[in-house]
Order: sequence, then C-alpha cells, then structure tokens
Amino acid sequence: MNKVVTSTPIELEDLIQITGDSLNFAIAKFKKNKEFFPILDENKDLRLLILKSLIQRIDVTLMSYNLMFDDSLIQALKRMWPNIKLENQIDKEKFLFDKSRALTGNYKSSLFINVFLEFEHFIRIIGKTIDPNSSNEQSINKYSKNIIDTLVIDSSYKSLIDLLTYSRNTIHSGGFQTREVSPIEYKGVQYNLIKGHHVHFFDDHFLHLIIKELIELIDLIIHTPVIESIPYIPHTYADLTWEDPEE
Repeated sequence: MNKVVTSTPIELEDLIQITGDSLNFAIAKFKKNKEFFPILDENKDLRLLILKSLIQRIDVTLMSYNLMFDDSLIQALKRMWPNIKLENQIDKEKFLFDKSRALTGNYKSSLFINVFLEFEHFIRIIGKTIDPNSSNEQSINKYSKNIIDTLVIDSSYKSLIDLLTYSRNTIHSGGFQTREVSPIEYKGVQYNLIKGHHVHFFDDHFLHLIIKELIELIDLIIHTPVIESIPYIPHTYADLTWEDPEE
C-alpha cells in the first residue's frame, strides 16, 4: 500500500538542517560534474552553471534562515514598526514567533519558485540544444517529459515533473488546487492534490525532496550520452556583457 503524505510540523532548526542538506547535495553534484567536465567554463556552460546557480539560491536561503536566530531580527522589526511595545518576554516571544513563521513561509516559497525557474530555464535550453526546431510554447510539464523520453531517462521522473509543476501552478490560486488531478505516485509515496483544498503535503520535507530529486534529474540529463557529447552548451547570458553602454 502506498504511503499518503500529509504535512507535519517542523522546527526552524530542522528546516535549517534540511536546507543545508540540499545545499551539500548540490555542491557534491557540482564538484562531480566539474571533475567530469574539467575544461568547461562554470560561468558560461549550462551544465556547470545550472548547479552553481542552484547552490547560490539554496545558500542565500540558508543564510536568511540563520539570521532569524540573531537579535538583529528583533531590531529590524522594531525599525519597521517603531511604535511597537514589547514590554515583557512573553510579548517579545509571541511577536518573534508570528513574524519568524511568516518569514519562514516566505523563504520556503521563494526558494521553491527560484528552484523551479532555474530548472525550467535549464530544461528549455537543453530542449533547444537537442532539437533547435522544438517549440518553447509547450508547457514545462510536456517539455520536460519529452526530454526524459528523448534521452531515455527513467520514466518515473515524469511523476516528479507532475509534482513540481502541479504544485507550482497553485501559486496562482493562493496555494489551492483548482482542478481535478489524479493522485501522483513517486518513489512509493502517493501525493493527493484535492480540488478546493490546499496542497497539504507542501511542507519543508517536500521542499527538500523536490530540490534533491531535481538536482538528481539534472545530473542524469547532463550525463546522458547525447548531452555529454556536446562540447559546449551556452547558458542564455553566456556571451552577454554587463557593461552600461552609456558609460
């Protein structure tokens, strides 16, 4: 019987650990690929730059989490609300709890969106590299699944794509699922998206799963014979200049 995932509470310290695990996983993949492709430019070739970009996204989020333990948080909040009165420890703790909870949710959502955008960018460049005539008008869901088929990658990753894209789509509806979707099974776990309900499994463990599995999928794509055989896959901004033309 498949395990059905539901959201569970998680402490901020655990969230930091989970994010740190994702960061270390991304760094390990980056080092592996840098050793495999020693002549590639990590600032231009997509195969190194994608992992480097993901590391930066996760790293910045991790630093933000850690700052929430610092007294600078309460000082920053006081500057934003100069008239707030925190006359006792109970008031201070409640105020910090409410604001840190909101910040944690914001960091989590931002990291998810940023990881999604990095992955989408990667997939569309890979798709155009494989087939220059492919249409970017396709949904990222269909585009990703076509690449999985073309590169002969384990088809179970199509369920990961469903998890990613269907979860991402709820951003447009305040986190609510707006249409009927069949349960998604991924690696022995069943995820239910119920119309008219929040995505109840979107918690910090799920975020870690998505990041780790997407990095694994990216690594698999990079090391398929087709992609390995290409000498240079430029990132979109590989040959752009950041100089101001008016200077």
